[in-house]
Parts: sequence; structure tokens; C-alpha cells
Amino acid sequence: MLADGNRDVNRPALCYSAGMIQFRSLASFEETEAPPLDLAMPQVYRRPRCRSWLRGKQPVPPLLRTFRCAARRSDPAASADAFNRLLGEFQPGLQWAADCWDHLLTTEGIRFLPRSFQEKRFHRGDYRVFTQKDYLRLIHRAFKQMLLRHETERPPLAFPRFLQREFWPTLLTLYGEIRRPPDPAERWLTPYSYLRCTPYRFFHPVHQKTVDRVVSRLQQRLRKTVELYYLRFRQPESAAAALGMTPEGFQEARFLGMRQIARENRLAFKLLRQIERY
Repeated sequence: MLADGNRDVNRPALCYSAGMIQFRSLASFEETEAPPLDLAMPQVYRRPRCRSWLRGKQPVPPLLRTFRCAARRSDPAASADAFNRLLGEFQPGLQWAADCWDHLLTTEGIRFLPRSFQEKRFHRGDYRVFTQKDYLRLIHRAFKQMLLRHETERPPLAFPRFLQREFWPTLLTLYGEIRRPPDPAERWLTPYSYLRCTPYRFFHPVHQKTVDRVVSRLQQRLRKTVELYYLRFRQPESAAAALGMTPEGFQEARFLGMRQIARENRLAFKLLRQIERY
């Protein structure tokens, strides 16, 4: 029986007996994976139309030549001045990108950034929300990347047309890369993970102590398997390689470890299964 007293008919792979969970096989264990959370925004904002990319006060080719010459001379001051003048000339297009903030959030989702050491002294958690101020910095970064790319590749399109065609896809790519974990061996976290846990610790001390106590009682091979997958968010392939196991052997050990945890402490089992949604 479940905690609310109702039998969950949608999970035939689980058997409830005397308050304990039993799995028939590794396949049945995988079938009980919780579905992804629906974090879609209630309203999707449309992307506004860009009426103009240029202010029209300065011709672009001379500005590009000035920037190019300053880069060749390795003159940081002149390069910065030319870059700022280009930013001013393309201000309408950059403002259009800034006006797409609501559209970006409702279509691509929220992003999170690691907190600085100073921020961690006054805030809980290792991450903070990516704000509109951070988005403006990302727009400038995308513009600079597009400028350098144009100067390096020298495509046939003029820079304004090149920017108009490639800027939004480049901005989406940079925004998507924010989700990428610093370690490529880690799995990607969900937004709830960033908000509710400090990788790789639970906020609630009772939860953390419960999980630590139960996991520490496992056999060494099973304990390392559970820790790498659930507490370090490692990809199954990289975790198996770190332990000198085959991917199939790693998955089997993970199943055995979680089955033992489920029998000993149901709360610890559920916390580990939901840590990526915690």
C-alpha cells in the first residue's frame, strides 16, 4: 500500500509487502523511473519583430575596418573603442534581442549560474537564477562572438545581413550551453535540482543524514555505484569506467544497491530516486 492508503495501479513493477518495496528485475526497476517534471511556462510569449538592426548614424564598413586594423596592431584600447562604436550602431538590433527575454524564458526555460564564493556566504545553494542582467551580458557576448567570427571566416554576406541571419541561433546556442555541467561525465540537472539542493547535498539535514547512514551500510561495490550515480550525477558509462565495470554490470549493481536501500529505508530510497527532481 502507498502512504495515502491507495494502491498504485500504474506501477505493476513494484510489490508492496509489509511496508517494503521489492523489485522483480532490473527491467522492472527501470520501468519505475519517474516521468520528467512538466516545467513549461503557463504562457508562451511571442518573439517580437525586429524592425531595424542599425541606427544609421555611422557607416558600418569603416567601423569594421577600424576594428580590424586595431586588432592587427594588437591595440586593446583602439579595439575596445571600435567595438563600442559598433555596439552603438547596432543598438536597435541588440535592444530587439533584449526584448526577446520573455520569449526566451517561456520557450527555452530557466537557467542557473554557479554562485561566487562571496554569494555562498549569504545564500543557500551553489547556484543562482540566470537573470535579465545576465542575459544582457550574454547578448554582448554573442555580438562579440559574431563579430570575430565574421572577421575570421569573412563570409560573402555583409556583417549586418550576417548578424541578422545568425545572431538569434548563436544566442540560443550560448543560452543552451549554460545548462551544460562543468564536468562532461555528469548528467544534466533539472531546474528543481538547482533550486532545491546543493550538489550534491540535500538541504534538509534529516534527509542528508538518513541517506548517508543507509548508503554507508551497503557493500563497498554497491555503495560506490549508488554514490557515483545518485550523489555525483555521473553518466552510467563514465561511472562504470571509474569502477572498472562494464555498463551492464554497473546497472545491475545499481539495481541491487537500490533494492537493498528500499528494503531498509523507504525514505532514503525515494530521496535518491528523486534527487534529480528534489
